[in-house]
Amino acid sequence: MEDNMVRKIGLLFLMMGLVLTLWETRTARAATGDADLMHAIATAPQGLPLDQVFTTNIPGSATRLLDSPTVPKSIAQITPDSPNQVGAIWSHVGTGRHRNQFDLTREMEMGFWFYFGDRGANAGEGMAFVVHNSPQRDQALGNAGQALGVWGTVPNVTVPSDKKGLEKKIAQTAIQNSWALELDTHVNADITNLNGYFDFAQATEQKPHIAYASPADPSYYLWRFEQPNIGYGMRHYHANPIVHGADGTWHHFSIFWHPKSRYLEYYYDDVDPVTNQRRDWFNSDTFQVKPEDITVGMADPTQAFWGITGATGPTNSANNLVMIDHSSSLGKVASTVHLDNGTTHREIASGDTVAARDQLTYRYEFDYQPARDDQVLAPLTMTMPVPAGLDVDGGRIVYDDQTSEVIDRPQKGPLKVTWSKGLTKQRHRATVTVTGRALPAKQTVTRPAATASFYGDNYQTSLTAPAYQVTGGLYLRLTNLGSEVYVLKRHETATVNVRLRNGDLPLSPAELETYPLEINLNGQVRPLADFAGQMTTAGEYQLKVPAELLNEGDNVLKLQAKGHQQLSNTLTVSLVRSPGTLGFEVVPQRVAFASHVLTGQRLLLGRHQDWRLAVRDERGAKQHWKLQVALTAAFKTTTDRELRGQPLFAQTKDQHQSVDAAGTTVIDKVSQTDNELTWLDQKWTAETGILLDVAGDAVAGDYQGTLQWTLENAE
Repeated sequence: MEDNMVRKIGLLFLMMGLVLTLWETRTARAATGDADLMHAIATAPQGLPLDQVFTTNIPGSATRLLDSPTVPKSIAQITPDSPNQVGAIWSHVGTGRHRNQFDLTREMEMGFWFYFGDRGANAGEGMAFVVHNSPQRDQALGNAGQALGVWGTVPNVTVPSDKKGLEKKIAQTAIQNSWALELDTHVNADITNLNGYFDFAQATEQKPHIAYASPADPSYYLWRFEQPNIGYGMRHYHANPIVHGADGTWHHFSIFWHPKSRYLEYYYDDVDPVTNQRRDWFNSDTFQVKPEDITVGMADPTQAFWGITGATGPTNSANNLVMIDHSSSLGKVASTVHLDNGTTHREIASGDTVAARDQLTYRYEFDYQPARDDQVLAPLTMTMPVPAGLDVDGGRIVYDDQTSEVIDRPQKGPLKVTWSKGLTKQRHRATVTVTGRALPAKQTVTRPAATASFYGDNYQTSLTAPAYQVTGGLYLRLTNLGSEVYVLKRHETATVNVRLRNGDLPLSPAELETYPLEINLNGQVRPLADFAGQMTTAGEYQLKVPAELLNEGDNVLKLQAKGHQQLSNTLTVSLVRSPGTLGFEVVPQRVAFASHVLTGQRLLLGRHQDWRLAVRDERGAKQHWKLQVALTAAFKTTTDRELRGQPLFAQTKDQHQSVDAAGTTVIDKVSQTDNELTWLDQKWTAETGILLDVAGDAVAGDYQGTLQWTLENAE
């Protein structure tokens, strides 16, 4: 019976391929409908980053840090525009660049930018500048509403006779051992509201105000009314109305502490938020305070925490935001800017005139004086839009320990660099220079003042160099509009785009003809026609560098405009030509041999039509290569039964080679053309190529195995 059974063998040849999928992860920032907050961020002045020198993760606090347009995490949103919110930021104790405490024995100076929202009279409740030594340290926080996160809160008692004499209980709910200078944007003078009557006094009952008090001192909380209207007010010291408050703009606030006289001094709206210039008019006051309100019982009576608190009320709210402009608690930095003419060896004052192509240097000097010996001025990041009319070469950062670092020539966009070192008591000076050439104009032109911004973990400033004039003249300037390095395939043409101008001004068509472009490729001057070159009326050249003009490897293209004893700058472009590649043009991933009924006789099985195999050699003529095939996994069934037989390579009908793990050469070839494609399967017939030799005693089944192709340079 077995001889009469029809037996069929199915044989499958697999080539496995790896598919690598790459994807980009994007972080989406949630959109917000808070137009006032977006406006505040968009118009924010420059402040120092707050995440390294302040604590914001305070239990119960709504405060979060936001990025300004120029400095990350420099805006503290003390409260969102929602009711009954409270928040705070407190200075770090820390060491080094993180040390940030209020020294009661030294002159202190601090600058803030406050934003109180845009709700006008409906804004609330405001913010306060606070210095304290609370047992809660940098976790201290008062209540929302009129308490502004720092004052005490009136207890909720129902028996009228219990309402009087609560001053101590109220004071105990305030931030202990503290001073507070409030900027109160909402008047709380409703006598029917037991928890909203702090602003009862004549100086505070009509308008938002700035005022001082000691929050933990019971004497500042006053019992004001018997039946039927009962409430507590707060004694405000040196109350002054806020002329401008919740008007949708930023307001500068400067504070000075004079320890010898015990005077605290402030200036409100003393700096313009747009120009960053000092104003001639502002609100100010000076008053005497008691350091012992903070230092009684302290192990170190010289140091204290400082920061900003704020709150919203049950019916009045606002985006209460603050930025820190500067603080002497972080050390003092004397910073200046100079503009030097290296050609005439003179410093340029505002309005001075320079000649085209004069060498100009913007020089920024920093001198750091730490408040404590272990303090460090963190490395600064410099951002500087390339000054108008300056062809920048680069710059340097030089420290007073004789070390320095290079600032590279900017490629696109503003110049931005971060110092590698900070400043300390020992290394306390740094000089930053940016040098370039004054670009000419056809007639005398004024170059505007240039502003550079510097910021680090514990300092920020903006420095503006003077405006100057440039006399008219000619300065041929070539600009590379593309890459400085091109990596090309063997047969690829490079397209180079450059532009010729008079400085940053366009040349007329007649002038462009006067100053032709000289093209030097690998030391040989070539005509524009070799590069299918063309020039537009805007002075832009497009050069197509054909592959046949390039050597294998590195090629140097130099471009310069010349004419009438005038020379432009030289542009250098690197063209790297690949030697070409040898590789598979087509490789099948899954192919099969023909199925056949087993007869008990040896069989030589051919291929299905899914075999397509091609090799491309683009290395040029007379390049030698080989292709080998090896059996890397024997043909087996899913039950691990191995096929009685093996693959063969037939060079001719009668010339067969076994394909085993050692490998067999399928083709050994020398390319005849510069870019040659070889189809192996098209050269094979039904009796040549890869075949499968099946023994007569093979058992029927579906078999799978793996053949591995190896392509190699045979030189």
